Amino acid sequence: MKLKALNPKFVQLIKIVSTLLISNAMGLELWNLYAVFTHQVIPSFIQILVIIAHLALLSHFIEAIIAGFYVFPRGGNYIKDGIYTFFTGTVGLLELWESESKIMGE
Repeated sequence: MKLKALNPKFVQLIKIVSTLLISNAMGLELWNLYAVFTHQVIPSFIQILVIIAHLALLSHFIEAIIAGFYVFPRGGNYIKDGIYTFFTGTVGLLELWESESKIMGE
């Protein structure tokens, strides 16, 4: 999928929503860890959200690692690109690949 095919405002909206949701997932994860360490009980409906947050954080973390390994041999800033991709997800990874293809002249 090419990002150029999508409306730029839609891509921007995806990046904003993704950043907000990943930030909330990290907060939920911290709350869950706090509850575990203090032996508190989290409501059962929140446990479902914690599982979803686990999956989202894991997938975004894998995408960030892919971005870092993709940029590192090309002399890019792998930490910056990895963090950006972690928060924006697949859209950030696609942006990274498209910017690389522009540089390579493909």
